[in-house]
Amino acid sequence: MDADAGPDFAVELLDGDPPVLVVRGELDVETSVQLREGLIGLTERGDPIVRMDLSGVSFIDSVGLSVLVQARKQYAAEARDLQLRPVSARVRATIDIAGASAFLGIDETDVTHD
Repeated sequence: MDADAGPDFAVELLDGDPPVLVVRGELDVETSVQLREGLIGLTERGDPIVRMDLSGVSFIDSVGLSVLVQARKQYAAEARDLQLRPVSARVRATIDIAGASAFLGIDETDVTHD
């Protein structure tokens, strides 16, 4: 699965244990559709643990944050674990402002410093 919303955004699945969904670029209202598609593909696979690498995300808006929250809720409802790590410092700052760090399971050890 490889989705591209232009030169500044990409979603790529790396198979492994756990599989890793690597997200790069600006995660916003325009690109969130591609992330949703990537997450749908992972949901259908049924992996008990999935990691999302957000270290290459340079910006996230409220729509992008909403996608992460919805995905985390869905995985939890299915007794599965969606781990968001590593996370760029910019994304972490936005998540902190929104008050969602604890819910998304992000702590300081998960943050990359760009």
